[in-house]
Amino acid sequence: MSITILTASDVDELIADPASLEQAIASQREILTEFSAPAALDPKNAQSQAIQIPPRISLASENVTALCMPSRVKILERNHEIGTGIGVKVVSVPHEGGAGLPATTTLFDGRTGKLQAVVNARNLTALRNACASALFIQSLPCVSASATNLVLFGSGAQAEYHARVICATVPTIRKVIIVARSETSRLQKLITQLQDVLSGVTVQSILHDAGAEDSADPEELRHAVAQADIICTMTSSTIPLFTTPLQEPCALVLIGSYKPHMQEITQEVLAQARTNGRAVIVDSAEACLREAGELIMAGLTKTDVKELGQVLHGADVGGQSEKGVYLFKSVGISIQDIAIADVVLRLARERGVGTVVPGYN
Repeated sequence: MSITILTASDVDELIADPASLEQAIASQREILTEFSAPAALDPKNAQSQAIQIPPRISLASENVTALCMPSRVKILERNHEIGTGIGVKVVSVPHEGGAGLPATTTLFDGRTGKLQAVVNARNLTALRNACASALFIQSLPCVSASATNLVLFGSGAQAEYHARVICATVPTIRKVIIVARSETSRLQKLITQLQDVLSGVTVQSILHDAGAEDSADPEELRHAVAQADIICTMTSSTIPLFTTPLQEPCALVLIGSYKPHMQEITQEVLAQARTNGRAVIVDSAEACLREAGELIMAGLTKTDVKELGQVLHGADVGGQSEKGVYLFKSVGISIQDIAIADVVLRLARERGVGTVVPGYN
């Protein structure tokens, strides 16, 4: 039995077209809905659990910390020629920073245990996050039906894929503003890439370092935030990225914080999003309440949040109105990585992309 190896360039080729994006979004809808189903994580019978997410394993060397994230997704053990369902994603985080985070996902057949594929996941993390964000925005007709201004804080892969996916799913977007701390070659490359692929959309940048001594929002940032229909923050900031109140309606997506001391927005903005008892939407209630600094600082509990999977299944988030700030906080769930890698593997088999190693098993 063979295995498939997909390089970074293989993956980029496979996820470049609209059809692939549709499949990616559909996979995240399915997996997030399944995750929030009442019986998905039933601990009574581990072997029959629809979803299994063991604790993350951390391994540190002198230069990097490797994070190993195993999971099982029963619905991927489908009756087709691939049949995945079990996977392990490994992300290496350099201690001194660097150009992106090296990442690899291995996929195994949940029925036989045999290795199916080794997939470069450097950009897949950003893609699956952007797909979840797009699903949240699509659940808000008061925003998605007429949004024209998108503001992104950050200039890495997360910003690139959020711009691509949101503009593809909200076709009324006409302006994308990227807020970065400084002028860099990475920022200029991102602007050029987005200008090439986003037809009819103006792409601009604003430079602002929230951690600088004079950290008040400059006039152009105040104007951009006040006019934004959708704002996505994708940084590891420990202080709020802006202080300007948001217009209503507005969809606010927080991706960056994953430790209790991190925060990307002020408590005032969070309070604006909770007006009239409106729930904060999260990918995982347990993970976000444990890891997301903004929610921890506000003292939120499970009664204050609803999972995106519940919303996709029709749950009422409370306080719905045409006017309001709607907040989605994501820290990422390892099953999303298995689901998105499964999509890429199936596309690779269909299109003959990648390197096939015969006789591995």
